Amino acid sequence: MSESLQKATEKISRRVANKPPFGHTVKIVLTDAGVIYMDGSAEQNVVTNDDRDADLTMESTVHVMQEIDNGDLDAFSAYMQGKLSIEGDQSIAIAFGSLLDE
Repeated sequence: MSESLQKATEKISRRVANKPPFGHTVKIVLTDAGVIYMDGSAEQNVVTNDDRDADLTMESTVHVMQEIDNGDLDAFSAYMQGKLSIEGDQSIAIAFGSLLDE
């Protein structure tokens, strides 16, 4: 596992650890690093690097996701510019973004 994938996985895991279950599954495909999978459909949110089917799949690069996380790029702008692709219910993407807010 690459260092950037490990850091991103740990960061998401920390942010969702003490929050109520999300009710959905989300897969983030980092084209230059790997997959982050969050299962929020059970009693707690669980983050792994499993490549499984999800209710929502987002695909981008580590750099773009870091820009979004740092607030240097808005997720909607990234989507409109083709830097972020979303497959699935976009309302889940919005809710997932809120879940990740610290």
